[in-house]
Amino acid sequence: MTQVKAIYKLESISDNPKFEGFGMGEQPSLMGRRDRYDDLRTEYDSKAKEWKTSRLAEIWEPLRVLGRVRPFNDFPCVMDIPAFSVRAVEVLRDILEPNGELLPLDTSVGSYYLFNCMTVADIIDFERSKIDFLNKQTILDIDHLEVYEDRLDGLSIFQMRKYPNRCLVTDSVARRIREAKLEGFEFQKMWPLPTDVYWMMHRKDPRCHDELTAQPATESRPIKGNTVVLRLALEGVIPSVVEEARFETIADELDALLVNPHRNAKYFGNLEITEFVPGEARFFLSCPDADELAKKLKPWAKTLDWPGEKWLLKRYGEFVEIEATEKAVEL
Repeated sequence: MTQVKAIYKLESISDNPKFEGFGMGEQPSLMGRRDRYDDLRTEYDSKAKEWKTSRLAEIWEPLRVLGRVRPFNDFPCVMDIPAFSVRAVEVLRDILEPNGELLPLDTSVGSYYLFNCMTVADIIDFERSKIDFLNKQTILDIDHLEVYEDRLDGLSIFQMRKYPNRCLVTDSVARRIREAKLEGFEFQKMWPLPTDVYWMMHRKDPRCHDELTAQPATESRPIKGNTVVLRLALEGVIPSVVEEARFETIADELDALLVNPHRNAKYFGNLEITEFVPGEARFFLSCPDADELAKKLKPWAKTLDWPGEKWLLKRYGEFVEIEATEKAVEL
């Protein structure tokens, strides 16, 4: 049996729109809870005074998820819930199936599986760890983690007792993912670390260098440094039913125009926000270069089926920058 040398919190890449994950919208619960999202969360059992994960496979109906996940993203997640591509499942099946449930998702971009992690390990050495508690049964945060090393045998992917809804992996799992060149995974090292290093900040400490936690190289220019805005005039102050339907279709068209077939394909931008304001529909797209993105979108925007006026604006700054310089694109 392989000795566990390190424990990592398993995360998706959240700061790069190339690795955008799935959303789920509002969907009814299969278990009489508030909604489907609640079905997927570890629930506190007040009688047992423990957090418990419910098995879902027998009642599962494929969860409809939203978002145009890029085909190279093997770990898009559904919000903060683990989700794996078919490619990732093939690499990790012998680890995933004994430790949880693989539940199919209903997507428009291929086959993906949500992972319901069922293995809960009682490994925390509370005497030596530095922990902030919400209450006696719930850890709010871990400043420094120490574990009982004799309890690590056999662990691969798991949750820790009293630390619900966080999926952890051992170094052997992280290494297999890296060696298989699966995309979209990040590993935040939690153990072992020096006592004065907070685990979420370990990458900034030279003592904590770890090849498995190294983040993929990013472009030298800010990936969200500029913005392009598509503005469409409404017939009235608020959108009609027809305009609302067309609005959703246009958002899908923009997503399709910008999707990257592979990680090394040129990245033009990403649809960040859509909104209606009085008299207008608006689409905000983040991008590294507003000129390049506007050039790509212009032929599509000129022929866009919309009865009212259309405007395409380049903003030389992030979409949250109020003072960014703007330049109109002639359509």
